[in-house]
Amino acid sequence: MVYLGFLPGLVGAAEAVTSVGLATPDELDLVGQSLRIVGFLLVLIVVAALVNRYGRRLHNHMGSNTGIELLTGRNLGQGVGVRVIRIHKRAWLVGVSKEGVSLLAELDEEEVNAVNGVGK
Repeated sequence: MVYLGFLPGLVGAAEAVTSVGLATPDELDLVGQSLRIVGFLLVLIVVAALVNRYGRRLHNHMGSNTGIELLTGRNLGQGVGVRVIRIHKRAWLVGVSKEGVSLLAELDEEEVNAVNGVGK
């Protein structure tokens, strides 16, 4: 016999429902819990998508204020290249390879302008 809380008159109705094959209160509770879990999962997916989208934008925006600027670069082969970087007012030509980064030259303002195409 199934007990439905404080209403003993519903016990007979619950037995009639289970004999017909309809859902019992325990099964209804399971369905309700399942729907609640699916709802929470959907909310988590939406929040994760929003964090992914706006987190990248915030990271890109905040990352541009580091003071290190890549002016230009050229790949010379697989895993080998040169880059011109600027940190505040100083600029360098660096070589980049699989083994590491090497300083090739410090550039003055005129050379930086030539690299950027200013003054042509």
